[in-house]
Parts: sequence; structure tokens; C-alpha cells
Amino acid sequence: MNKRILAIQISIVVFVLFVFYISFKIIFDSIDRYNVSVIKKQILFSLSDDIAEGNLFKLGYTFSKLEKEGIISNGSIVEIKGKEHRIIYQTSDSDEFYNYYKSINCKLIEYNDIIRKVKNDKTALITKLPYNFGEEKCQALLIKYSQSREIRSIYLKGMVIFLFLTLGSIGILLILSNIFYKRLLYFKLEKQKLLYEKEIAFGNLSAQVAHDIRSPLAALETVLNKANQLPQEYRIMVSHAINRIRDIANNLLEKYKVKDKTILYNESLLTESKNLPEIYLISSLIERVVNEKRLEFEDRHNIEIDFKLTEDSYGLFSKIEPPEFNRVISNLINNAVEAIESKGFVKVSLTHNEKEVIIKVIDNGKGIPPEILEKLTQKGVSYGKIVGSGLGLYHARTNIERWGGSLNISSEIGKGTEVTVKLPKAQFPEGFITELRLNPGQYLIILDDDISIHDVWDRRLESIKIKDYDIEIIHFTEPDKLIKWIEVNRTKADIAKYIFDYELSGYKGNGISLAKDLNITDKTMLVTSYYGNEKITQECHKYRIGMIPKWLIDIVPIKINNNTEINSKVDAILIDDDKLTQMNWKLEARLKGKKLIIFDTPKDFLSQLNQFSKDTPIYIDSELGNIKGEDIAKELHNKGFSNITLETGHNPERFSHMSWLKVIDKIPPWIEKQS
Repeated sequence: MNKRILAIQISIVVFVLFVFYISFKIIFDSIDRYNVSVIKKQILFSLSDDIAEGNLFKLGYTFSKLEKEGIISNGSIVEIKGKEHRIIYQTSDSDEFYNYYKSINCKLIEYNDIIRKVKNDKTALITKLPYNFGEEKCQALLIKYSQSREIRSIYLKGMVIFLFLTLGSIGILLILSNIFYKRLLYFKLEKQKLLYEKEIAFGNLSAQVAHDIRSPLAALETVLNKANQLPQEYRIMVSHAINRIRDIANNLLEKYKVKDKTILYNESLLTESKNLPEIYLISSLIERVVNEKRLEFEDRHNIEIDFKLTEDSYGLFSKIEPPEFNRVISNLINNAVEAIESKGFVKVSLTHNEKEVIIKVIDNGKGIPPEILEKLTQKGVSYGKIVGSGLGLYHARTNIERWGGSLNISSEIGKGTEVTVKLPKAQFPEGFITELRLNPGQYLIILDDDISIHDVWDRRLESIKIKDYDIEIIHFTEPDKLIKWIEVNRTKADIAKYIFDYELSGYKGNGISLAKDLNITDKTMLVTSYYGNEKITQECHKYRIGMIPKWLIDIVPIKINNNTEINSKVDAILIDDDKLTQMNWKLEARLKGKKLIIFDTPKDFLSQLNQFSKDTPIYIDSELGNIKGEDIAKELHNKGFSNITLETGHNPERFSHMSWLKVIDKIPPWIEKQS
């Protein structure tokens, strides 16, 4: 509950208790005064004659009578002189009135005047007897009285009423305040809901625009990297334009992401966010900060802030706190920019060694003197700033060390400064594609609604000469065409690897749902600008789909398995689903000392195609369920396999149009046939 509401409720409770206490105290005091007046009348009526006569024995008898009737609980006659006293008569042995004797002053009590005294919660009536021994000496009558049953009953009922009224009032007030608080919370949530819906609408538009911008941006940057023939000034201008477009895309996505989190935080209201170290993709965080800095310092036209990702930057994770990490990188870039007096550069790089992620921020500014450099990361030490707190580098160092890393600064006057941050490497999160691995003879299916992304993939794959490995790339921009291709080319589809975009324009689902519907999730990778989105990440984990951040496709490592030597000594491969034939071939191969590998289906063989050399003898049955062996043979022939034989009971003339194909019967080739 809100602290302010709680404070108001406590104040109301205290106020109610105070009002009820004062009210009942006034009532009880009035009752008590009425009780005293009644007892006074009773005592004066009963004792007036005895007091007037001064007959102590008769007065004592009357005391006993009043005590038995319950009008008084105790009584005594005392002779007082100054502070000394002498008991002449009392109704009990105990001295009930000792505390009263000390307070009686004979001079101040007149005859027939009854005074009410209260000591230690005991109430008594005091009157002066008619005998006068002078101003300093007198005899006094002291009576301790008890409240009547009726009065005690009134007191008890009053206390019960007081208790119930107090508790009832407090309960009602708490209920009313709680209702008020809930109504206030409801209106606040309704307001937040309206804001949230507006932000979602704007966010969806922003995310879509940012998504669409990233695709041509990747292609444009690829072209720029190869356009060495352009004059340098043109290349710099285009590079700046690319950076600006990237900044716009990142800021749109970042704004949507931050707003979305803010709304969710406000909906919870009572949730307190705490940043704890978590595993994050470092390149993504650095790129975001660099983009912000480019915008912040865009008026410094003579300063270039550069951050180029390479294959060495790919897939580097560390356990950090993103807000603090962003502040560290931001502060280092700020320092670098401020060190440049006119024209210069700030270069940010990301590399690694066996155990560490290495971040460097380099500038060609004025440099730092050695005597300042050695204590620059200490608290309160600043250099080269008109207004500097000396806390930026201190906080950077303490945070980095808290994450298990280190910060080092090297500098040379007039040449510049280099800041090196080292952080411990973290394991790759589940589902992150560390490298794209392909098999020789495999099909790579790329589905993206943006043509420029296909161009980037073509350039990347051509650079590693995939044609030499008989890898075929098949591009699709529409899911429906891909679905039809899979239906027609089931054999190829079974051994293919798939790269899908998450958002597919004109399609009711997305890349994940498409892979699920086609039952190819185990062969699919998702390439998306939404890497890091919790919902999408969880869905990929659920279906075991790997992820590649879309902005990193230009640097994702691509490896081709080259395992042709593994089974280069295989004497024969048999593809036949008949168990009796398999048993016959296996037995004969063992007798002849031949290495034979048997596959039940073409799919099993094609999934391991890259493991065998192109001249390996391959024997294929013509009848393989719904698949014709001669079709598989033709596909293998097109892939460059040269030693293909069809083992079948059909007449060899049936396959005479396939001149490159040998045809034999079902007998293993190692058995010598008798003429």
C-alpha cells in the first residue's frame, strides 16, 4: 500500500482514539462527581448528629453500620498536630489513610466542610470535627468510600461501549480509506492503460520502421566496404549517412523498448526494480551507446566516433549490469571527445582473448601527463575539465572490478589516450548461434521479405566459395512459395538448413510459427532485429530454434564441415530398406574384409553426405517405398558422385537412358558369379 495512504490511516486512527478518550473521560468524571455528591449526602445524613455531639463511641458504631451497608469501605478519626498524627479510632487495623495524614492542614479545613482527596488512585472524604485545640491541632474524620454496584456497572458498560465504538470507528475508517485507495489506484491504472495503448501503437510503428531500415542498411554498408574506388571524401560522407540511419533505427527501437518497460513497471506500481549482473551481448550494448553519442556530438563535425564490428567481435558475452555498463562506455567516450580540441577521432573496438572480452576506447586528443595518469581513477581526481567531479573514471573502475574485470589507461602527450576494459567472458546463452556451420552438398534455404538481406548472405557465402563444397543457396521472399517448394522437393528439404526472418510481411504468422508448421524447427535459425526480446527468446528455446541478431549477419562466422577423410576408406555404401538384403550384404562384406555402411532411407544417407568422397561406390535399391532409387542416383550424379550403381531386380534396359548409371542384381558385388 502507498506510504502516504498508510500515514493518513494511522493519523485517522490516532485522532479517533483521542476524541473518544476525551469524550469518555469527561463522561466518567461527571459520573464520579455525581457519585461523590451522593456519598457526601449519605455520610452527612448518617453522621451529622454524631459529629455534632462529639461522641466518638457512637461515631464508631455508626462507622461500622455504614461499612456493613456498603456505603463506606473504611474510616478513621485522627488527631493531627502539624505533621504528626494519632489515630483515635479506625474501622480496620491497616492504616489506609497514611498518605492523607501528611496532606491535612487544620487551618484550611472548616467545620462541616467535606473535602475530596485522591492519592494513588484511592479516593477519600475528609471533614474536621467540632473539637478545636487551636490552629495547629485538630481532630479529623477520614472516610474511604466504595462505588456502588450501579456506578461500577455504568463504568463497565461505558468501557465496553468505548471499546466497541473505537474499534468500529477504526474499522469503518480503514474500510473507507481502503475503498478510496482502490478507486484511486483504479483511475491511475486506467490512465496508465490509455497511455500504454498509445505507446504500443507508436511502438509497433517505430519497431516496424526500424526493422525495415536495418535491412537496406546492412546491404548499403556491405557495398561501401567493397567500394574502394570511391574517393575518400565520398566514402566518409556515405559512412556518416549510414551511421545516422543506424542511429535512427536504434533510437526508435530503444524508445519503444524503454516505454514498454515503463508501462509494465507502472502497472505493477509496487514492484521495485533492482539491477543485478546478468549475461548480455556486449556488442549490442556498445553499439547502442555509440549511436547515442553520435547524436549527442553531431554538432562536433570534425570528430568521428567509430565502432566497427568484426568476426572477432561476434558472440562476446559478459555478466554485467547494463545501466552501469552503458554509463561506463558513455563516460569513456565523453572523456575521449572532450580531449580532442579540434579535429580528431574516437575509435571503439571489441575483441577478446581466451578468457576475457576486451573493449578499447582510443582517441587522438591532447593526452594525459604521467603524474596525473597514475592516479586518474582515484576518487575526486579529474583532468582537463572546467567542471569535473572526478567520479566518472572512479565509478567506471569500481564497477568494472566488481564485475571481475579491469580498467587500464595509457596515454602520450600530444598523441592521444587508449583506455582498455577487460571483462570475464561468459558462456553463450542457450539458443545463440555461435557460428553458422554448413555441410558439403547441403541446401541452404533463406527466407526474408527484404531483398537486400539476401544480397548480404550471397556476398558472405560467395566469399567462402561455397560452390566448391556443392552447397546450393535457395532464396525465398514469400512463405507460400517456400511451402510449395518443400512439398515438391521433400528429399532436398530433409537435408536442408533454414534461415528465417521473424517478421514476414503478408504472412499471418512469423518465422517461428512457420518452422513449427513445417516441422523443421530442429533445422531452422531465426535471424531477427528482435534479438533479446524475452517473449521471442522463450519461444525459440521452446522449439530449439537458434538465433542470430540481424545486425550481426555481416560478421557471423561461417564454417563448412570438411570431413571427407573420415570415411574415405569406405569400400561401399548400400541404400536399401530390405532387411534380408542388408543381412546378405553385411555377411558377405565381413567374409571378404570389406567396409560396408548401410542406410535404410535416402534421407539418412543424405544427412551424412559430406562425410564421403565423391568416388565412393554407392549401391541403391530402385524401390525405396515412395522414393525411386534412380531419382536419388540422379541427384547424387548431379552433385558429382561418380561411382553409382542401381541394385535391382528390374531389367537393366529399363535404365538404359541413364548411361552413367551401372545396374546389377541384388547379389553383393564381392561374390564371384558362376558362368
